[in-house]
Amino acid sequence: MDMKAGYGKLASKLKVPPLTGIANSTTQAGWFSPHIERLKNSLHQSSVYARASNLIHRFQVANNLFDIEKPEILALYEELRSQVGTQHYRSPAHTITQNQIVRFAAATGDYQWIHTDEARAKRESPFRSTIAHGFLIVSMLPVLRNLSDVESFRPAKLIVARGIDHLCFESPVKPGQRIEADFSLKTVGLGEGCVEISERVCVRLIDSGRTVFGATIISQLHT
Repeated sequence: MDMKAGYGKLASKLKVPPLTGIANSTTQAGWFSPHIERLKNSLHQSSVYARASNLIHRFQVANNLFDIEKPEILALYEELRSQVGTQHYRSPAHTITQNQIVRFAAATGDYQWIHTDEARAKRESPFRSTIAHGFLIVSMLPVLRNLSDVESFRPAKLIVARGIDHLCFESPVKPGQRIEADFSLKTVGLGEGCVEISERVCVRLIDSGRTVFGATIISQLHT
């Protein structure tokens, strides 16, 4: 099957419009790859992303749309593929403090009293305490995942965040409470000079076991 016909079949499976303006079936990979990247980006917010990612990857491999010069990228890709569907990392416990909350408020300008005014929160908040900003906890994902230590993804030298899908907050976090996170590998694919992964993360309160939030995080591993 030529590249044009192959893409038409892929587009039909994913229910996306086919490409127009392709002059013939000998379309060059350099011209084709940007369309694949736009397709992947458009599907990141879709509930079918995991299936779509696999279909897109198979199409890219079949049509040699990767320019991979580093064998370590392929080695990392193959290693991570074997871990798909498994819980491959659990974070250490981390205690949220009021000082962290205040510093996050200063960094973002979000000084809403439920985060920063301890006396008022005790009197008026339904939580009877200040609570952490939801996005403070989200911003801690690199710390919880220990992404500053790329040894966990050797031979990757750096990790680039691509996005977060399906983020849903469920429980507030109060100062003094401890949180931890589980990370499960969902998908692994090859990108331009990198390995792209998506992980399902669940952050929970250690003492009660209640879920703080769940999400899918998308990252690129560069060597």
